[in-house]
Amino acid sequence: MRSLRRHQLMRALVSGCVATAAYTAASSLLRHRHGGAHAGEGAAAPVDRPAAVAAELTGGREPRRERRVLVDTAVHWGYGIMCGLARPLLENGEVRGWRADAAHLAVVWLPWRALLVVRDLRRGTPLPEPRVLTRELVKHGVYVLVAGRVYDLLDRDTDAPGG
Repeated sequence: MRSLRRHQLMRALVSGCVATAAYTAASSLLRHRHGGAHAGEGAAAPVDRPAAVAAELTGGREPRRERRVLVDTAVHWGYGIMCGLARPLLENGEVRGWRADAAHLAVVWLPWRALLVVRDLRRGTPLPEPRVLTRELVKHGVYVLVAGRVYDLLDRDTDAPGG
């Protein structure tokens, strides 16, 4: 696999940023459509936010509200932007089309889902209902599709002379 070039990295970070905005919009729409964030439905429920999950899994204390909002926002955007880096890695591995989307979905969704499963098992709480997982899959699917299309569209500009 060849190394990542600067334009690939820039395309990846921009596509991750745009996809995170799309994910955020999808979360908001689902939250409004389904009456708020309850048990992980729509947007993240209070117990599913990054600061709460990290505190619970590490035995630490959740930060105060001001810091919790900062931590949650930084993790949300940082994770989303950095997950855009999967696109050039897939491109360099010659994985394209729906296979790239499927692999990218696994990279984006499964780590967070795994943390929530570990947390739920430690608590002894039941795993989420299929409708909750479906909504999560829709939001993350929006992220992956937007990231892939933006990444590909930005490639058109790099094919021009001097790009």
